This record gives sequence, structure tokens and C-alpha cells, in this order.
Amino acid sequence: MRLALHIFKKDVRRFWWGIAIAILLQVAVDWMDVGKNKVVLPIPLDWLLLAAWAALIALAVHEDPLVGDRQFWITRPARWRVLLGSKLLFAVTVVHLPSFLADVAVLAARGFRPWEWFGSMFLKQIGLFAVITLPAIGLAAVLRNFAHLALTVIAIAGLAVFASTIAIGPDDEVRTVLTAAILGAGGLAVTWWQFARRRTSRTRLAGFAAVTAAELVFAFMTPVFLARVHAAVDPASTRISFQVGDLSVIRKEPFGSLRVYQNSMGYVPMDIPLVVAGIPSGVQAMFDAAPIDVIAPDGEHFEARASSVARELIILQIPPRFCERFRDAKVDVKGPLTVVLSRLGSSTSLRLGETRAVPGMGRCSGRFIALPEFASGESHGLTSVECESPASPTLPGLAEFRSAADLSHRSALFQWQSAGLAPLAGAAASFPLGPGEDPRKSGKFEITPQISLGWQVVDLDFRGLRLGDYIPKQR
Repeated sequence: MRLALHIFKKDVRRFWWGIAIAILLQVAVDWMDVGKNKVVLPIPLDWLLLAAWAALIALAVHEDPLVGDRQFWITRPARWRVLLGSKLLFAVTVVHLPSFLADVAVLAARGFRPWEWFGSMFLKQIGLFAVITLPAIGLAAVLRNFAHLALTVIAIAGLAVFASTIAIGPDDEVRTVLTAAILGAGGLAVTWWQFARRRTSRTRLAGFAAVTAAELVFAFMTPVFLARVHAAVDPASTRISFQVGDLSVIRKEPFGSLRVYQNSMGYVPMDIPLVVAGIPSGVQAMFDAAPIDVIAPDGEHFEARASSVARELIILQIPPRFCERFRDAKVDVKGPLTVVLSRLGSSTSLRLGETRAVPGMGRCSGRFIALPEFASGESHGLTSVECESPASPTLPGLAEFRSAADLSHRSALFQWQSAGLAPLAGAAASFPLGPGEDPRKSGKFEITPQISLGWQVVDLDFRGLRLGDYIPKQR
């Protein structure tokens, strides 16, 4: 233990200037988070701080390098556990402790009680350990010097950008967590193997395999797979099923406008009415469909994308050539359909200019924003409600705005967005006002959270549907 502390203090003295730069970057990031003074920069400060952390960890490892056999530290009676422990202590002191204290300060400054969110802050440090600390130690342990490390990081970053451009489906928390888990496991394996065995060539291959696996998983995890992971972690408590409904439903509006839109896109809409069972009354459901297989009698099939999915109807995009060939044939429709169940929580009223805690949404504030007058001399403005929460809700909330001058209400959805390294996720909704409308005395918001009731992936299996019955008639 004494020798590990000695190595740790030696690294701190050696890189005090780098530690000071990282602390200054941390203070700048926290200042913007506390005051919400977000400045648009070519390179966000969050990324600079991450780069500074990774560089400091790598430099500390290279102070006692593991590649080669001529290092001075080998002549000392230092076991590999002591050396690794000193580098981990350096990472915890330089990266994780300042980051944790910064989160505490930001939460306290924004009106939250930090001790109530210890779990969230601890999970964030686990994530940083998996994606920054372990990979930085592992890469530095198998590369000879910092120049080699910089070139390798540039290559990995380029692959990451490429993987993000070809990623299937939108960003998802599960995608991020699984990728971080692979990186963390790879970094742990490389670090242990190199420090304990010093098999540099084999360890490099293991690190290359871990990075490649993480990039492939990030790029090629399908939305259906991600939905099935969601359903395994947060399953719905009911069993949902779908059957083909009455054809007369698709003859009515508003489905006609969707059909015209489909024709204008070069596809023929296949409108399948649905009858859903298993969704309790009063429960909201959001639907998402992966490509659905439409299978002809001779075995030919086409992956049709769903342009609209609701409880009553699913609209598939079918190529005209396929419709012409199999209009009078009976086809099978098979594929997964994701269902996300939720319910509305209790609504909370919020006046303009007021800031208060809203259950399920964190702390919210409403404000009036006056806009410059138009050439006509009419004054305009808008109202805005902003919420922030350490919990990072996964479902959007609902905001409604009412004023005495406008008896009707206007509504909008909150879409939660992460703030990078900040411990708070944010969401906002705004409502334009009419000419001369000033609701500052009587305007108020009604804020309603959505509470998740679970996920379920239902496999559709409709057999023997005559294609001509579900597509527009020929003219």
C-alpha cells in the first residue's frame, strides 16, 4: 500500500499542470450547467474534458510503461497489483472524485437534494469508468508511447463516427449501455492481462477484438433487438395480441389522406385494420413496427415498412409491381410490433414566473418571452416551460397552456434530452402567443408526466389475407 501511494504521489507531482487544466475545464462545465449558460462551441467543453481525463490517465500509465523489458520499475520490488492499484487511485482522484463532487454541486445549486440522487450519480461514475478509465488504462498499457496512443485513438474515433452514420434505427439508451458494457469488459480484460501477464501481442489482439465488437454492436443492433431488451428489462404486465379487424374501418376517414400520401411516394398502401386485446382501459399505447414480411403463395416475400401504426390500423408500403402480381392472391403478413404502455400521472399547475417541483418531471419553471415588434407595430411573444431532472425520464411529458384571453388550451410534448456530462436531463415546450396577448397575470401551465407500464414485442402472424381487399381499387 505504501509503495502504491508513493507511485501515486509521483504521478500527481509529474502531471500537476494537466490536473489543473482538467479542473479548470470541470469548473467551466459546471458553471455553464449551474447557470444554464450553454455556449455553442466548435468543440463542446464536455468533449475537451473527456479528452483531458483520458490523456492524464494514459500519461500516468506511461510513466511506468508495460511494453518492453527495460523499464526502471521492473527492477523495483513492485508487484503488478501495486502498480495497477496506483494507476487506478490516480484515475479515481483525478477523474471520478472531481466529477462526483461537481455533480453534487450542480444538483445542490439547481435546487435538488444530492443525497436523494446518489444512485444516479454513482451509475454515472460506473459509466465513466467503463468508457473512459478502463479503455484509457488498457490502451496505454499495450502501446509503447503517447504518439502511438494518439494515432490509435484517432482511428477508433473515426470508426465510431462511421458506426454512428450506419447505425440502424435511432439512438437508444440500451444501445449506449450495451456498447459501454463491451468497452468496459474489453478494457478490464486488456488491463488485467497486460499488467498481470505482459503478453503484449496477444493483449493487443484482445483489445482490437473488443473495440471491433463494440463498434459492430453499436452499428448493427436492430430496433427490434433493442425493443426486446427493453421488454426483458421492463416487461408489460399484460399479454397483448393483435387480430385482423373489420375491413369497413379502412374505408373511413381520416385514413384516406394517408392513402393518398402513400401513393404519392410511389408505394401502394396496404391498410390492415387491427383489433387489439390485452391493453387495459385508460392505458396509453405507443406502437412501432420493424419491416414486416408480406409473403406471397409462391414463397416470394417483400419487407414492407410501416408508415403508420395505431390501435385500429397498420399501413404498409407495398411496391406497385408486387401488388399487380399478387392482387388476387392470398398473402401472409408476419413481423414484430413493439408496444410501449404508459399512463398519465397527476397533473401539476404552474404559473408564469414560478419554479417548483413537479412529481415525475423534476423542477419546472414557466416564463414569458417578449419578441421584437413586427413592422405592423403588433407585439408578439411566447410562453415556455422548462423542466430538469436527474432521473432522465424515458417517456415525454405533456404540457398544456391556458390563459384568460384564450379559453382553449394549447398542448405540446416534452422531449427529454441528455446534457452530456451534466447530471440533469432537460425538456422544454413553448407556446406562441397571438398579437397583443399578454398572459403574465393569468396564464398557467398544466404539466403531466407519462409513467411507463412496460414494453412488449408482439409477433404479428396474419395468414390468408387477399391482397386486393386491403389496397386501393384499380381505376
